[in-house]
Amino acid sequence: MQKWEYKDLDISSENGKSIVSGVDGSEVNNWRKGPHFTATLDQLGAEGWELVTSWSPLTSAGMSVGICGVWHLILKRPKA
Repeated sequence: MQKWEYKDLDISSENGKSIVSGVDGSEVNNWRKGPHFTATLDQLGAEGWELVTSWSPLTSAGMSVGICGVWHLILKRPKA
């Protein structure tokens, strides 16, 4: 049976640039200076990671926080 490992990314937008701000529950140091998140996804794809799902949490008012630029992505790849 195939076994999987997972990676959890937080994507934040600031000044029109979307950047990986967290990985597996930990904040990325100096994330505001990081590359656009697509560069990170390209790198992870080359390492065998595949995007499984993405979502933006809802506020208590029911409006998407994604408008403010917060997204969560889950990736997976086969375990060695």
